[in-house]
Amino acid sequence: MSHPAPEGLQVKYINPLSRFEKISYEKEFDLMVILSGPEPQRSMLEEKLMKELKNFRGKILFVQGMLADKQTRTVSDKMVTRQFYAESRT
Repeated sequence: MSHPAPEGLQVKYINPLSRFEKISYEKEFDLMVILSGPEPQRSMLEEKLMKELKNFRGKILFVQGMLADKQTRTVSDKMVTRQFYAESRT
């Protein structure tokens, strides 16, 4: 709560409560892109992002949410592309 306590009311802030604990891990990627959505908009945005990311100086994880027969992983010098399997529900 960011607002001051009402006058005359005793308030104690206890911070957010969560069952999760912070886990430290080594950073593997500088940028992660998760892209999913209806075609053809998803592919159009993917093409634009790929053009823009050519000059990015860090390592990129690009996750493609699309229909596929199996999961694939493609690795280039600075980009890892993961394609996750999804079944059509039609």
